Amino acid sequence: MERALTNLVRNGIQAAAGGEVVVCTCVDEEDGVYRVQVDDSGSGVAPEIRDRIFEPFFTTKPVGKGTGLGLALAYRAVQDMGGRIDVLSSDKGGARFEIRLPLNGRDEKDVSA
Repeated sequence: MERALTNLVRNGIQAAAGGEVVVCTCVDEEDGVYRVQVDDSGSGVAPEIRDRIFEPFFTTKPVGKGTGLGLALAYRAVQDMGGRIDVLSSDKGGARFEIRLPLNGRDEKDVSA
């Protein structure tokens, strides 16, 4: 979890460039998940690349400025914990990365979306 959050917050700070990054957590007992959201006030993630954003070596940063591994590592870490991670639009104008981890050891695939 530390690896996933570190990468999400680091990306948010880079995307917001002097703006705002907010981390929120909550337990959603109705859905049976622990939810972590990382929101930033950057430019967001364009809908046309959302399907690729967690692919290893995929980056929107200029050459030499990013490896394309941060989000891939976050994705893998969350999957290893039986959860899922999604990219959405944030109310702050940038991106929202939402991690959903199952409560009571259930796999996220067994939890309603």
